[in-house]
Amino acid sequence: MRFMPRPTPDLTGQRFGRLTALSRSPRKGHAYWNCRCDCGNETTVNSSALRRGRTVSCGCYKLELFLARSTKHGLLTRVGRSPTYNSWANMIRRCTKPADPRYPQWGGRGIRVCDRWLDYPTFLADVGERPPGTTLDRIDNNGNYEPGNCRWATPRQQMANKTGVKLTRQVILEIQRLQDQGLMVHAIAEATGMRRQTVGTVCTVLDAVKPETTA
Repeated sequence: MRFMPRPTPDLTGQRFGRLTALSRSPRKGHAYWNCRCDCGNETTVNSSALRRGRTVSCGCYKLELFLARSTKHGLLTRVGRSPTYNSWANMIRRCTKPADPRYPQWGGRGIRVCDRWLDYPTFLADVGERPPGTTLDRIDNNGNYEPGNCRWATPRQQMANKTGVKLTRQVILEIQRLQDQGLMVHAIAEATGMRRQTVGTVCTVLDAVKPETTA
């Protein structure tokens, strides 16, 4: 008798942990499902991993467990989280959490954290403790958070790093797009790599030439 494979069950609409199955993925081989996580991210998961409970989120659950373990095992100072840990946690949130108000300027425009730096001890080993008066700076403002593209830098160093960005028509259009989304000058400056003063001037000019609306 010819063996007949079992039909793949329809998981559409079913919940598996934090994941809701949306549709069957066209990937070949084993059955995969396009899923939406409760945090807002979408991911593709093997059907077996869903039904057996091996995958219950887009990865945010593992991250939260790691954050909890890190807090429990001494990554906190007596007055709160260490400056280095704060910088790492903020980097993770603004690049991976759509609910974070800073996500549109980072993760929303394609800035990613490399897999290596999702682990705090590895990040710490690569960049070292954060010196006083510095923040985490990407050398290429359009590049990802990864070894070779990040450093601890003072505000003056970060400003000097961004002075080479030219004010082209494309940059002006990008400033206008971000302004229309409601972003503030400092956020637009971070997203485009321009000086805040330059962005402020451009925004003022754009406001002046906008057509008036009638009631």
